[in-house]
This record gives sequence, C-alpha cells and structure tokens, in this order.
Amino acid sequence: MEMQLEIDEEFEQFLQDIKDSGYIFGAYMDESEYEDDYSHNIIGEAMGILQKKIKEYLHKNRPGEFVVISDWCVHVLTKDRAKQLDVSERTIEFRLVR
Repeated sequence: MEMQLEIDEEFEQFLQDIKDSGYIFGAYMDESEYEDDYSHNIIGEAMGILQKKIKEYLHKNRPGEFVVISDWCVHVLTKDRAKQLDVSERTIEFRLVR
C-alpha cells in the first residue's frame, strides 16, 4: 500500500491517545494533510485500512465503548460524545464497535 507509513503513524497515534483514561474523541488521517501528495482514491483506501485496524483493536480491547465513523478523517468517539455531536442513534448503533 502506497501510504503504509502514514497508516502506521496514524495507528500509533491512536494507540497513544486511547491509553488516556479520559479519551472521548480522536480524529485520524485528515485527508487535507495528504491531498497534496496523494490522490483522493489512495487516501480513501488508506483511511479504510486505518479504520479496519482501529476497529480490530477496539473489538479486541474495548468492545461496546466507541463509535468509528469515516468521512474527511477517521473519527473515534465514545457513544456519549457522538450523542453530544448530534450523531443519530441509528448511526451510533450501526457504527458502534462490538
């Protein structure tokens, strides 16, 4: 994968962030940081790989705690934070990592 280094760096940042007991929200692989160097298709593919890695980690280590949503970046947030941001209950239930 063309952006493997960036995927690994973003995942390591996620792992550092999630160690904080007060972690409620994180945003990873902001497409605007990479669009000068990569096409949107490549960035989208990298975001998909990162999202999968994050979901696998959460599934194994923190099931039922976090919602993962991808748009201009990969968002990881608690259910409560998602509600505060007016994410619909349906989306929260669909995107909750179990």
